[in-house]
Amino acid sequence: MNSFFEEAQKQQEVGNLSRAEQLFRRASSAAAAADDITLQLQILQHLISIAIVREDIHAAVRWLKKTLALQTESNDFKGQADSCLQIGALLFQKGDIPNATAWASQGLNIAETEWSRQHMAEAFHLLGLISLKEDSFDDAVAAFRKAQDVWEEVRDDSGFYESTYQLGVVLQQYGELASAAKEFRKNLTMLAENELELAADLHMRIAEISVEAKWLPEAVLHALAALGRFRKLNSLKLNSALRMLLKLEEKMGETDFHHELKRHLDEESLDKCQHLLDEYVAQEQTEAVPAQNTPKIQEKNEPIEPEKEKQKSIPTFEEKTDIISDLTEKIAPSPVALQPSAVEPENTFINVVPQAEAVWEETTAYPEYPDKNELPSTRSILVTAVLSFLAASILILMWRIF
Repeated sequence: MNSFFEEAQKQQEVGNLSRAEQLFRRASSAAAAADDITLQLQILQHLISIAIVREDIHAAVRWLKKTLALQTESNDFKGQADSCLQIGALLFQKGDIPNATAWASQGLNIAETEWSRQHMAEAFHLLGLISLKEDSFDDAVAAFRKAQDVWEEVRDDSGFYESTYQLGVVLQQYGELASAAKEFRKNLTMLAENELELAADLHMRIAEISVEAKWLPEAVLHALAALGRFRKLNSLKLNSALRMLLKLEEKMGETDFHHELKRHLDEESLDKCQHLLDEYVAQEQTEAVPAQNTPKIQEKNEPIEPEKEKQKSIPTFEEKTDIISDLTEKIAPSPVALQPSAVEPENTFINVVPQAEAVWEETTAYPEYPDKNELPSTRSILVTAVLSFLAASILILMWRIF
């Protein structure tokens, strides 16, 4: 291993990417002169990583094509499939759909020839994303289902989760609501107990589907499950669950809605839920009243302060994530910001509606906030008004008697 390569790695680790690239290029020339294909491939992976960090898709594709040439020379067929899929993924990210499709198909062909199941699943997933981008419903569904089958065969829970989620997105987008909910329920069964945010987002999706499909009791169940998880996380998404419950109360009517709440909550938990709903309504009404000292609206020609550009942390080579997996977020935002924890294979793919949502303390319990100045609920305001009226009536009656 030459000295240029070692120094280039050090420069990359400290974030000096320009200097690292220069040294990697010199190291690559030395490795080529020594006919060291292994070292050349290592160096190219670092150059690809630098290009991706810089969001320089053109450079990344150029280095990947050089990698592909070396893999072809050394008859590394699995490596060729991987490079083709990464090129396809980058071109897809760039918006070059025809070439992205061509490279993804080439990667699939190589993977099928070599029977590389992992690469086959990645190829089907990428082709599904491409079809979704092109609004090709049948092709997207077929591709994601094929990806699911292969992920299941190779016991790749993370891949199965992502393809299942994207399949649910496609089915929901095209109105196949029952099938979409089924896929999202599969996602729920794969999550660990501590993955509260992922579960909450999935419950909200199923609640939205249930409202659209007019499965209102199920919508209440999943909205409650999302509410409890967002509450535990102190998430800003809590209000979305509250709005969903208020929407359901409006659609079902107060009597049926509260009857449905009682099916899932004990008296104490029901009071907590109702208080939270009342508090949200009161807060919304307060915010709807315009303040007396409304700040001056910005004049049309006044300069607007530009937002400060967010600084991007530079990952090391070891921290570079897989391009194919990252593309899930590019085309259809997914709750899978982090890969889900591995689960036991025999329980991974069972389609069961989770039963725990019906227990408030396990799924929708609230943390205590002793220092919080809670807004009065609508119920407490009415009770206070009635008591005041009764007290005044008694005083008037006593004055007339005496």
